[in-house]
Amino acid sequence: MANLNRFINKDKYLKFCELHKLEEFYAVVGSSFAALSLVEGLKSKNIIVFEKGGDFNPLLLRGLRIKNNGTFSLKENSIEESVGGASNTWTGRLSEMNHQEFCGKNKEASKIFYDLSTKYYKKSWEFFGFKNFIQAEKNVNDFKERVLPEQKKPLRAEKLLKNHNIQIVIESKITAVGEDKIGSFLLVEFSNTFKEKIYFKKIILANGGLHSSLLLKNSFEKGFLKSDKSKIISKNYMNHPKITFYNFFTSIPSFSPFVLRDKNDSNFYGYSLSDDLQKKYCLKNTYFTFHPISKDEHTKEFVCAANIYFNKFNALKIFAKYLKDYGFNLFSILKIIFHIGCRVGLFKDKIKNYDLEYFCEMAPNTKNKIFVDRGSLNSEVNFSEKDYINLEILHQKLVSELSDNVADQYKTINFRDKVFQDSSHHIGGIPMSENLDDSVIDKNLRVVDSESIFLCSSSVFQYSGSSNPTLTIVALGLRLADHLKRIN
Repeated sequence: MANLNRFINKDKYLKFCELHKLEEFYAVVGSSFAALSLVEGLKSKNIIVFEKGGDFNPLLLRGLRIKNNGTFSLKENSIEESVGGASNTWTGRLSEMNHQEFCGKNKEASKIFYDLSTKYYKKSWEFFGFKNFIQAEKNVNDFKERVLPEQKKPLRAEKLLKNHNIQIVIESKITAVGEDKIGSFLLVEFSNTFKEKIYFKKIILANGGLHSSLLLKNSFEKGFLKSDKSKIISKNYMNHPKITFYNFFTSIPSFSPFVLRDKNDSNFYGYSLSDDLQKKYCLKNTYFTFHPISKDEHTKEFVCAANIYFNKFNALKIFAKYLKDYGFNLFSILKIIFHIGCRVGLFKDKIKNYDLEYFCEMAPNTKNKIFVDRGSLNSEVNFSEKDYINLEILHQKLVSELSDNVADQYKTINFRDKVFQDSSHHIGGIPMSENLDDSVIDKNLRVVDSESIFLCSSSVFQYSGSSNPTLTIVALGLRLADHLKRIN
């Protein structure tokens, strides 16, 4: 079991140092899935995980605080600062990035993708409990379909990290990373009370797509790393903007080339433009999916059944509260049982309509950036013309397939005046190139010009893809762990 440490004074920290030779440790900054994949891959007792926040408390979420200056806004609860990080609130949706999504025309990224596609994606699926799963893509008319499965019970990095014989230090804010004549070090502020400069064998920044790039940027600016590359970091920020159009149909199509799933099917069926059309129009892999709406979607019985299904360990408490609020009614209780049965596949719920949801792949744009100004985090993120054109063409193709059933207000959509939501997927900001002068990391995720500092987060993605980055982050972590064991 892991040792959970909190240093509220220097004496406690010094006693810890007497027991552990930290210069022989791997230091992992962050405690979500990237950290977990590294811990499981390294299989070493000499690992110390630094977490800025405390132990996870679902009643006290610590989210992102950011000032949005662009047309696309990042939401404030898209980051969780606690042991386990964003994995504590993750929905369990998984998907691979294909070659074009991960690499584009980047040759260095292609070297990484070869390893992912031949070995580490398979390991990553197994990591999440999907044995022998192969994510296939198939053509459907002018579209490409892929299935995005969801874990019925999403993994939580917090619980799994604590199963390993490692050291976890909470309330430890990393202010800089660097190297000098002695070796690789972290500047750490413990419990807002004292600071230390600590040397390690290897340092891996696994603290998310936003904070890992900002930490490196600050470290370059302060001169803790060679060859100042701060000016090329934190640009090309990307996300997966999403938008939902409710009650998309006037009547449910009797035939559809797209999967219109039932409530008990938890998979997403994503449809993007075919590879031929993407090449023809130079577009990305933005996709849409349909969400079923039950006839009883917002009734108290439906809501109670959903709460019981997703919180099985608290089922009795949820049901007791329902009885307290609404009293005993046999007909209502039978409805709750019916809706739970639909969830597990015993019955088939009546679907009255479908919502349409788009998930966008943003084109890289050097003007899209995250930065710190006067101590406050800022974003300047805008849709590009290419992003809008991608949505318009995809939507036109979709409507042409189901025009007799699409509600009139959705047959033509002006995406430019719509407000898109943040998917909490913070991607990009760390350039990688064959020319090391224009690159912050190499193909092994080592910070260029450093000996022992590595990066494992979605900030290293050169393109965003259009779906959840978690699977790819874990694949990168497992790959990096193998590399670190080889060079040790």
